[in-house]
Amino acid sequence: RALPGGGRFDCVLDSLGGKYFSAALDSLDPMGRIIHFGATYSYGGAKDGWCGLRKWLTFVPGYLSRPMVDPGQLTPTNRAVFGFNMIWLTDRVDLLTAELDAMLGKGGMTNRAPAVGATYPFEQLPEALEYLNSGASVGKVVVEVGEESKQG
Repeated sequence: RALPGGGRFDCVLDSLGGKYFSAALDSLDPMGRIIHFGATYSYGGAKDGWCGLRKWLTFVPGYLSRPMVDPGQLTPTNRAVFGFNMIWLTDRVDLLTAELDAMLGKGGMTNRAPAVGATYPFEQLPEALEYLNSGASVGKVVVEVGEESKQG
């Protein structure tokens, strides 16, 4: 899906994997990036049941249905997929701290307004939650509180 107004994504942080990874890849702009992390649920991270049976019952279907990426599909549009595991940074707190300081100091996380897909006045909170839970929303769902919410 595209952003409201027809835009696409420069970067997608994918913590779900599975079918959501394919949707993320389809939504990238040329030169876009997917950062894939976590996703333990999609790849067998279920809580262990009897003798590990539940883990295997979720792992096998997740593994067999995982998306396959053809590098030839990425090359023409210069898109990329990165896998990221925080465990590798536990011994490098200095590196992580330096990178976060650099991003925040240069406005890298604040120089682009978040994509707002829908805005609701506080009085329509149930409708806003219903829309958010529907899976049809793209971008942030904003609920306005106070005088602004009465202006509609």
